[in-house]
Amino acid sequence: MAALLAVVFAGGEEDGGPVAGPTVAIGTSAPVEATEPVTDEISPTPAGSPSPSSSAPRRSATPAELAAGLRATVDELVQERQLRSGGGNELRKRLREVEERIADGEPDKAREKLREFVEKLVSLRREDKLTARGYEVLVAGATQLAQALPAR
Repeated sequence: MAALLAVVFAGGEEDGGPVAGPTVAIGTSAPVEATEPVTDEISPTPAGSPSPSSSAPRRSATPAELAAGLRATVDELVQERQLRSGGGNELRKRLREVEERIADGEPDKAREKLREFVEKLVSLRREDKLTARGYEVLVAGATQLAQALPAR
């Protein structure tokens, strides 16, 4: 892990210093950079399935939906033994706190809890309690959630 993980907050938290890992911005304006597509989780569309209409508007997932999806991803990674169960418990706890802050309408506090989630990800990866693939998937999900949180 030679790249830097910089946790950046919209409005400027100063304690989110650099640690080892890829770059993640916790805010609303940072672009998501995919390092490698994850294709093994996408099932092909059966040949007889109708394709979705291009005129139908696509709704973006809400922050609460993204947080719930991220928690489900943690569960899957534990089941696949890509994440140790103790680490999974820690990550779930932090995600529940993010979800509670979102439900309470406190995006700034949700951002802070999400930063703690990312810090735990880095720690778990460094301690080899989370696979590189699992780490990448969770970092991408955390980035997407950070971008979906309302601006200050």
